[in-house]
Amino acid sequence: MKSKKVPLNKINNGYAVFLIFVPILGALFLEPLLINMFGADTLWPVLIAYTIINVSTIYYDEQQLNKAKIKINNALIWGAIFVPVYCYLRGSAMNKIYNLGGIKSQWVFLSWIGSLFVSILFAPY
Repeated sequence: MKSKKVPLNKINNGYAVFLIFVPILGALFLEPLLINMFGADTLWPVLIAYTIINVSTIYYDEQQLNKAKIKINNALIWGAIFVPVYCYLRGSAMNKIYNLGGIKSQWVFLSWIGSLFVSILFAPY
């Protein structure tokens, strides 16, 4: 049984929005918590926590994109290594299938970059 292609405006972009806010939420809540738990040596716990959060969010975002027949090669690997690449590939895949241009297809990528810069202002160190 072949599943029907869901229109782009009917998929849930909530996971993409959460992915955008991960850097800010991490700087405000996750990093202070881990600094409290592990002291000054928090590099590995922070990296592991961000990797788990990003990969799980990207997994569910990819499930939503699959409903619209949008496929991103190696999405989880990019999510674990370098999130902005996933965000850019997401926009490029949407543009390729739905012929969206500029900000319409790359809003997740541009918003994530902005979120990263804002999170630097809130960083606890």
